Amino acid sequence: MENNQNSEMDDTKNKLNGLNKELEQKKLDLIKELNNTALNEMSVDPNKKMSDIIGNIFYKSMKNLFDTGTKLAKSLTGEFFPENRDK
Repeated sequence: MENNQNSEMDDTKNKLNGLNKELEQKKLDLIKELNNTALNEMSVDPNKKMSDIIGNIFYKSMKNLFDTGTKLAKSLTGEFFPENRDK
């Protein structure tokens, strides 16, 4: 019984370690992507501050989220009120 619990704990620890490594890799990938975006943005306008670049990225992501939400709302409105679908 004790061996069973130890093997389950070992499996859980291995899975947790694997998840930690995966999260760390994703974090590094995101940092790399942000740095590449910053370099691209800075090459266009070298006087831009990093805060402006991050602000632009945030704005674009929020705009995309809003646009997607708007499309979803229109789609749902069309389902609930078919007479207004063409408007």
